[in-house]
Order: sequence, then structure tokens, then C-alpha cells
Amino acid sequence: RFLSADFAAAAADLEAVIAEGGDPAVVEQARYRLALAHFNAGDKAKAAEAFERVLRDAPNGPFAVEVRVRLAEY
Repeated sequence: RFLSADFAAAAADLEAVIAEGGDPAVVEQARYRLALAHFNAGDKAKAAEAFERVLRDAPNGPFAVEVRVRLAEY
């Protein structure tokens, strides 16, 4: 749904993945994509909150540098 630009549906799907837990790498990627979904939907407040959560959970993770750059744009 993310690729089809249905960001609200993508966010709901990603929130379900996060709630299920499981593989930490999958959850981390889901959190990052959730932030992107909010950003692309135009909800910068939710995007910023989600990006901050990515950093809290994985400050040195694979998305950390890009998340810091995106947060600096706010």
C-alpha cells in the first residue's frame, strides 16, 4: 500500500506489524516506514514523533543517519 501511495492504509498495516513484534529488524524497518508514511501523507507532527521513536529504539541502527537528517529539516 505504501508503493501505491495509500499512506493511511500503509500506516495501519505498519502499526499492525509493530504491534505484533517479532523480528527486531522487521519492527525497526516498519517503524521507519511508518514515519515515512506519515511524512508522505503530510502529517509532519506524526512523522516527527515516529522518526524520534526510530532513534529512541535504535540510535545507531541502519536508519539513524537518514532519520537525523529528516528531523533536522523540521
